Amino acid sequence: MIYVCGTRAAEACVLDLDDFDLRQDDEHVRIYGKGGTVRTVLLDDHGYVALLKLYLSRAGCLLADDVADTEIRAARRRRDRR
Repeated sequence: MIYVCGTRAAEACVLDLDDFDLRQDDEHVRIYGKGGTVRTVLLDDHGYVALLKLYLSRAGCLLADDVADTEIRAARRRRDRR
């Protein structure tokens, strides 16, 4: 995270799951910096975003859009079985 977003170590340590928005084609993270500043950093490296989603899913942190994607895939499988 530090390398990809250019954050300070202290900024990366206080990131919360709610600071990430990993919706398709709008991946970004809110970073809270020194002096109470907030900046939004776009995550345009698709490989990094994929690794981040994989890490979060294996850590048991399901994101809202991941849950929706899972439900959509399940609905498609049910439809295809008919």
